[in-house]
Amino acid sequence: IYDALDDPDGVLGALIIGPATQRTRTLLLEQAERWSDAQASYEDQLSTISDPPRQDEARRDEAFQGIVRCQLRSRRYESMLRLIRGESSDSELQSKLKPKTVEAAWSLSSWNR
Repeated sequence: IYDALDDPDGVLGALIIGPATQRTRTLLLEQAERWSDAQASYEDQLSTISDPPRQDEARRDEAFQGIVRCQLRSRRYESMLRLIRGESSDSELQSKLKPKTVEAAWSLSSWNR
């Protein structure tokens, strides 16, 4: 909730008093703007998700979006666009990532992406 309200102090306070889960640690890394470490944590989360079960799809999408967000914040636009393009099979995820794709293309001044 605090993250959506763009209240970094509220996010930090909630994360500190909350349970110490991998997701919490990842959010703390993002809050501290340690993008490479946060991306590594999202990649670790993604690697632990089993492929076939439908119930893990939301966790998989969340981890994938976290990786994309970290790459965008690290200004790794080319890498981020390639990652999104490689995930072209999931149209729902593609629509969620469309604003980030536009932002990266705008930053690169390259609209053919």
